[in-house]
Amino acid sequence: MQGVLLAIIGVLLFELIVVIHELGHYFTAKLSGIQVNEFAIGMGPTIIKWKKGETKYSIRLLPIGGFCAMEGEDDKEENDNPRTFQKAKLWKRMIVIITGAVLNIILAFLLTGVVVSQTGFFIAEIEKVAENSPAASAGLRQGDIIIKINGSPIETYQDLTSAVAQAGDEKITIDYIREGEITSAEMVMDNGEMGVVVSKAKRLSVPQVEKVVKDSPAAKAGLRQGDVIKKINDFSIITYQDLSFVLTTAEDEKITIDYSREGKRYSTELVRVNGKTGIGLTAVKNNFLTTIDQTFKTSVSTYRLIWYSLFGLFNGQTKITDMSGPVGMVTVISEVATESLKRSFWDAVVSLLGVMAFLSMNLGVFNLLPLPALDGGRFVFLAIEGIRRKPVKPKYEAAINAVGFACLMLLIAAITIKDVWQLIRPG
Repeated sequence: MQGVLLAIIGVLLFELIVVIHELGHYFTAKLSGIQVNEFAIGMGPTIIKWKKGETKYSIRLLPIGGFCAMEGEDDKEENDNPRTFQKAKLWKRMIVIITGAVLNIILAFLLTGVVVSQTGFFIAEIEKVAENSPAASAGLRQGDIIIKINGSPIETYQDLTSAVAQAGDEKITIDYIREGEITSAEMVMDNGEMGVVVSKAKRLSVPQVEKVVKDSPAAKAGLRQGDVIKKINDFSIITYQDLSFVLTTAEDEKITIDYSREGKRYSTELVRVNGKTGIGLTAVKNNFLTTIDQTFKTSVSTYRLIWYSLFGLFNGQTKITDMSGPVGMVTVISEVATESLKRSFWDAVVSLLGVMAFLSMNLGVFNLLPLPALDGGRFVFLAIEGIRRKPVKPKYEAAINAVGFACLMLLIAAITIKDVWQLIRPG
């Protein structure tokens, strides 16, 4: 029963992403004065329909898509209606065509922001190094933080997976932080694997003094609540983990602390008593600006990863069998929800929002591809019209889009058959 419920949730979430895409077309068409003949949720036979004004609204049997049908959008011949899509100003048509994908990308950004605010920021800290792996041979250890691969910054989990995927079995250069210092290492991948397990979500925070115990070494050294520790004994403090490491491993009782207060840098000496400093430590919590910053980085990284995967279809790095259709997407959503529910209901909610963000970004980016029948392809025709100062003949554009749509349907059908087979095959 739980599996069925999760599958239904997966279908509804996927359909919601599609509906938001179509709403982008719908609202901008209405605002542009273009006649909208029908707005449909789902595909196939109509279950429920009603009409308001000039527009028919319908809910259809198959929750795998939807559409916003505009007057004259695909007309092969001239249409006398003054409110057809083709007769709207060029810039209005461009906005109508592109807004669906843009709305998906905006939705992905907002959902990513919610996820980031709940899970913290990614930090590529190595949790485990497999024995006799390329990483072990290169000298990497548990606790090392990967910051670059082949010169590309690693700021998100997608950055890491993308960089590893692009490397294949080639030699790569890894820059990492160990005990506050940046080190480089070279390794040759083994079947696309480094041999490391990394942390996918940690709070990348600035170490800050939360409390100073009265009459403690910290109080005598002049430290106050709110001071941000920058260095200890010339050891750069980049993360909260660095701070904990230094305070627990420093052998001398006397330590030198560099810290910032109200934008200014200070230095002080502190003599620990029985290894204690009297500092109550915390990590600065996510605030609005850091959340926006990390959300932007994560969204851009996801965007790059999707484009890399799509272009990989042309150079052989990505296979058609690696792609997923509606059935595969619903399966992923159900699996994520099942695993997350083992931890807590809220974890399941956050995980589902993360999957929705990824799928919404996928839909937005995919629709921007300059291929016939996709929004990106239609936008190309409008761009050609802007350059030529006259539109491509409707019958030619309609024919090209029809062929593109047929090819797209065949691709989706093939991927769906593959997804269903993977779902039902033994083992």
